[in-house]
Amino acid sequence: MHGSGNDFMLINGTEHTTRLNLDKQLIQQWSDRHTGIGFDQLLIVDHPSVADVDFDYRIFNADGSEVGQCGNGARCVAHFVHSKGLTDKETIRVRSATRIMKITRQNDNHIAVDMGSAEFEPECIPFDPSGLVVVGEQTKKKLYTMNIAGYELRFSALSFGNPHAVIRVNDVAATEVAEIGAALQAHRCFPESVNVSFARVCGSGLQARVYERGVGETKACGSGACAIAVVARLHGWFADTPHTILVHLVGGSLEVRFDKDKVELVGPAELVYEDRIEV
Repeated sequence: MHGSGNDFMLINGTEHTTRLNLDKQLIQQWSDRHTGIGFDQLLIVDHPSVADVDFDYRIFNADGSEVGQCGNGARCVAHFVHSKGLTDKETIRVRSATRIMKITRQNDNHIAVDMGSAEFEPECIPFDPSGLVVVGEQTKKKLYTMNIAGYELRFSALSFGNPHAVIRVNDVAATEVAEIGAALQAHRCFPESVNVSFARVCGSGLQARVYERGVGETKACGSGACAIAVVARLHGWFADTPHTILVHLVGGSLEVRFDKDKVELVGPAELVYEDRIEV
């Protein structure tokens, strides 16, 4: 399945009586686009582990590392459980390693995910700003400056259940996304690595590219789109304070809606193919 080009392999863990445990090497083999199935992330849908939740789901990057959040993946999970007849609810609640999200199917085949609020406290990202030059006093509006890989970077740090760094650039297409992204991911200030987004204002929306931890550059990133839109509003990238922002990524556009500090992500989810695999 894919959401705006961000592609996933989904496994129905509810078919099994015990929790599936897949090792990193196997996930890496499956994720290889030349010799395996090929995907950005692997998602496993499980029975709920807590009350008032319809499903748990686990997220593994292409390198086999497990992560806590994926906005595009959540939309694909909603599409998956409906297509498999696992639920007939239009709105479901799913639990990842870090958050519980409400997901609603819409009439136009788009799916809305309640992403909650962004977290800016360094210990919650996690992020260690010691030794960095800081611009601004209010935590939410702080910009951090560093020289790395021959570049002087100024970025915002925040979390949507996974860590993000957002960098404003003048030309998204010409930005050295892989070089800068990999350098920032390896920096000691992000002990669990980080998803790095590069964005610019484009008309009434935002143009962006995202370099994801454990994957590399992806065609879309749902939580990344939310992080970019939040930062753009906070730092006044627009003349007004929009309630809806379109984020134009390589694989398509995602809509980020605001209700005070709460964020909703809206976009499509599409089935590419299905099969069975023996382990």
